Amino acid sequence: MNGVPKCNYNILVDSDVINNGRNLAIAKVIIHESIHAHLTYLYSTDQITLPIGSTDTDFINLFNGYISFLSTSNPLGIVANTLNDLQHAYMQRYVDDMISALRNSGLSMGYNTSSIQMTDDYLKKLVFGGSMEETSLFSEVYPEFNDREEIHWLGIAESLGVTQYYIDEDGSQSIGPISNVVNSNSPCF
Repeated sequence: MNGVPKCNYNILVDSDVINNGRNLAIAKVIIHESIHAHLTYLYSTDQITLPIGSTDTDFINLFNGYISFLSTSNPLGIVANTLNDLQHAYMQRYVDDMISALRNSGLSMGYNTSSIQMTDDYLKKLVFGGSMEETSLFSEVYPEFNDREEIHWLGIAESLGVTQYYIDEDGSQSIGPISNVVNSNSPCF
């Protein structure tokens, strides 16, 4: 293999998501987990380290280690006033790349470019739902509590394929999935 080590990483997806999740939610999970596998590879080959005092290789710690690495080495030459600004610039690029990958997945599944599911707003909400809610960027991009709650529950609705009910500062709310049910005639079934 030309001196490149062979690495195998298993991606486990919750059976509820596979069996009940909507197609964009499943695509988002696979994209997210693929990035997690890449971060795990970078960690296992000593290219990134965990934040000081951390021993857990969960997504957030690996992600923060990667952002720290990028901010220190700054391979894209991003100009920023502070290290914090530089870290957030790299985090935003990560989010933008995930949105792009998710949009490409959606278009290949037959979504129209003008559909609500292909808007930056909707795709960004899907990307941030889940473990990305734990990043500092999430609270900065969505400073309003109600927006964060909507994103949290939208992610669950899309992942489980059912309407979710929750309470925010405006009272009782509901949100349902709007992406498509996975086609049982697809080659994956």
